[in-house]
Amino acid sequence: MTAAVRTPAAGLDRMLATYRRHTPMTEPGPHAEALRRLPADVPALVEVIGGLFAHYELDPPAAGWKPGGDRLAEVDLRATRRMLDRVLALDPAPLTRARPLHRRWLGVCRDASLLLCAVLREQGVPARLRYGTAHHLYVPYRPMHDHVVVEYWSAGEGRWRYADGRMYRTARDTFQLPDHYRDDVPESVFLTGARAWRRAQEGERAALRLSGLMLNADAGRWQARNLFLYDLAALAGWEPLMWDAWGYIRRARPQSRPRGVLQYRKLGRLAALDDRDPEQWRELLRRYRATRLVRVPARVLSCSPVNGRRVVAAPPARRTPDDRD
Repeated sequence: MTAAVRTPAAGLDRMLATYRRHTPMTEPGPHAEALRRLPADVPALVEVIGGLFAHYELDPPAAGWKPGGDRLAEVDLRATRRMLDRVLALDPAPLTRARPLHRRWLGVCRDASLLLCAVLREQGVPARLRYGTAHHLYVPYRPMHDHVVVEYWSAGEGRWRYADGRMYRTARDTFQLPDHYRDDVPESVFLTGARAWRRAQEGERAALRLSGLMLNADAGRWQARNLFLYDLAALAGWEPLMWDAWGYIRRARPQSRPRGVLQYRKLGRLAALDDRDPEQWRELLRRYRATRLVRVPARVLSCSPVNGRRVVAAPPARRTPDDRD
């Protein structure tokens, strides 16, 4: 029996096939048909999301609205299906109809990008969430801040691009950002978790910048490490909330410097792999699954800023189409 021959094209096909498939967090359930009917165009999809979503900390105060506790609890909906259930409970109009602010579901950047990712996957476009850091709303003089975007495959160009589910018209106009920040965020302004972790090792000043308003180099390393673990989890098929904790995240106080030679060695080996190269990506997922305190366990601690601390179940990480290990 002849062994299968690995080719670069076959490796890329396997990689793209993985990110066309839903994860437990992007599975839309009964809303699948509605997502397929949305525009098959990333800029238009970002505008649609802008009519359904509001950032719970930024948007209501700007409009003079103070949501009650029942509304703020929406930040923990976690999964696309539950988010869309809530969207339609607040307003049963078609998803293409923009809602007034008080009838939009409340979340954070992760949630807007998760919905965008879910739509793209439902429409057959390879897409994956990327956790990392950027200057707040991409304004260079603002502090660095944790952020989540969608990385999707542009078939016409044969490359990955970043799209930002938060960059709808009102946000772009407010901060005078060009239109391409919807569907082609420059790689120079967003650091993935791996890039942030590598940057944090470049010295005190680099780590300090990564800490944002915390203004502490150790907090910058802590932030970069956490975002790297989140990014790895998403690449492997489970998109965490921004306040989930497991493994190394739970082994130290918040904003404290990550400790231990073994932790740095494990993370350094993972961060050295290119998650866009199909063969290195496969090796990255293999090592991730084998690395205790890095991979997502069966249960994680959620430290919600609204609903407090609770333990939640984490579904098993998705396998790639040809995994046999």
